[in-house]
Amino acid sequence: MIRMKGLWLSMLAISAVITGINLNNIQVSAKAKGLSNTQVNAILTKSKLYRPSKIKPNQETTFDVFLKPKNESQYFQEALDVNTPGNSQFKHYLTPTEIGNKFGQSNSVITGWTSFLKKHGLKTIVSKNKRVIFVSGKAGSIGKLFKTNLNSAKYHHNPFQFGKVGPKFPKNLSKSLLAFGGMADHNRDNVIPNADLQLAKISPIVHRVGGYTTRFTRTYHLSSLLEKGFNGKGNAVGIISFEGIHKSNVFHFWKHEHASISPARYTVKNVQGNFFNPKMISNDSGEATMDVEYAGSVAPQANIRMYRQKSEMPTFLNTVNLFNMAYDENKVSSLSSSWGLQSNKTNALMQKKGMLPKQYLDILSLTFAQGDLQGISTFVGSGDTGAGSYYVKRITKNHAFLGYSQHSNDIITTNPWLTSCGGTTLPYFYKGAMLKKSEFGNIGNISNKNERAWGSNFIKVLQSKPELLKKDPIIRLKLTVGGGGGFSEIYATPSYQKGVPGVNTFNARKLLTKYNYPILNAPLISGTGQGRNFPDISANADALTPYIVYQKEKGQSPWSLGAGTSIVGPQMAGAIADLNSGRSTRMGFLNAQIYQLATTQNSPFNPLNSTTDNNNMYYTGQPGTVYNQASGLGTVNFEKLFEEYK
Repeated sequence: MIRMKGLWLSMLAISAVITGINLNNIQVSAKAKGLSNTQVNAILTKSKLYRPSKIKPNQETTFDVFLKPKNESQYFQEALDVNTPGNSQFKHYLTPTEIGNKFGQSNSVITGWTSFLKKHGLKTIVSKNKRVIFVSGKAGSIGKLFKTNLNSAKYHHNPFQFGKVGPKFPKNLSKSLLAFGGMADHNRDNVIPNADLQLAKISPIVHRVGGYTTRFTRTYHLSSLLEKGFNGKGNAVGIISFEGIHKSNVFHFWKHEHASISPARYTVKNVQGNFFNPKMISNDSGEATMDVEYAGSVAPQANIRMYRQKSEMPTFLNTVNLFNMAYDENKVSSLSSSWGLQSNKTNALMQKKGMLPKQYLDILSLTFAQGDLQGISTFVGSGDTGAGSYYVKRITKNHAFLGYSQHSNDIITTNPWLTSCGGTTLPYFYKGAMLKKSEFGNIGNISNKNERAWGSNFIKVLQSKPELLKKDPIIRLKLTVGGGGGFSEIYATPSYQKGVPGVNTFNARKLLTKYNYPILNAPLISGTGQGRNFPDISANADALTPYIVYQKEKGQSPWSLGAGTSIVGPQMAGAIADLNSGRSTRMGFLNAQIYQLATTQNSPFNPLNSTTDNNNMYYTGQPGTVYNQASGLGTVNFEKLFEEYK
């Protein structure tokens, strides 16, 4: 998310806590002119750390028991089969109970685990998928069982060991264990880097540059379906969140947008998990407010169900628990998350340090594929830092030393069992006088003629005014912005992408050095790649063509601006609820079908394939193809999608 009160814009988003902008401690106001190149280099290479709060022996905490699924390969194959036209299993979605009976552990194994844990003073809740047991109890009791202290617990090669020695578990239980989750969540080495940048505040231009719900519904041909009465009625949209909202803000916005304001329309399900740092919890979040407002205005008659974990900082355990609960309830037909879990490179370091179980990627895929088996369409933002991101190379005392790579991407936004949403820029023209007092500064007139992939607007400005970089080195911090996209190093190319023109090939322009110095007049380069290509689809996410959000705050205008790929996901989830209200069955996991549709004559997608002024700070278009890593299959024509989708 990019959250602007008139225009807040975080450019680094190292932590990818939100996919993603999170406003943290480093603040540079409009008055703080004169950052030197040395100071900018320091921001780009070194970050302070957030650490979890210590836990006392009598405090309640949680962990998960992840059990091995039966027939794992069949589990994943069926997640595709039920969503693939022409397959004999197409649209034969399963319920959570059916998934548990077919792929979960036996009742005797489940009873063995719950009885054993109960004997040690711990409480359990068993997921309907019979694959996850949620455990809670006092930290001292958990530490005694596992022969460890939760403040220093680490994962070892022995899946039962978290201290100097491993505990003894019954053999019949040991055979069924995949991993424990959350055991190292209280360890002080379980860190999240803080390297975000809050830039200038301005408010007078909110209503001049911002758009409301119709900016999305009209641009992407959803309005005609809404006019026909396909408005989400009878469906529910789920929102994954680590923060709370004030309902009054949301209902005020919905009323303004002529959406339903039935009191029963919005509900919250609080989900079990671990705290990260209680002092950081927000009950009036700009990110969560934006997500709920726009999911509920794009689908004006759908119910909105928030799944919330009161932690603020996403951890592996908390994230998995939120998705597990949403799928276990099976109340929503579409689901959106604006929170990620940091770069694949950062997570690899954390796993090496013993902060994550070695099976963490498999657990994520098992979790998300359950939603696909149930026909739930799940959307995530691809990120707001362009192609690649910063990651943690090493940790020394209270600082992280950072690296940058095109192959550093969030482990959720790239997961092949989710639909990844990239960002675009809409046409605009702004006079320099209008932007002079904003965070964009004195850059003169700027314009954009056609919708294109979202990348920094400053590269084009610097082509004609390179002297601006010498006058204001802070511009370098405004260049790492754009829709996430590229190739995943950790997930293989999924079957639904193979053979699609543009997948595993690329065009690109190297626009930045690793220290964010711009490379002007960068030549076009071409090549091949491998792994999961992302994003899948895209929509407007640029801060120069933002959305208007309502959030009342003391002493400030309640109308502010929001942007980023994290506003794309909730709107996509709302749009699918609209389409579902005109169908007899859920649309399900889009990816299994949309890559087929993109290659047909009547494709519902508009690929953004120009190689000029169309990039996410690296990848650009591939003329003659249907896919590129800057914007995926492109933008959606929902009217056509409704007609063509089976």
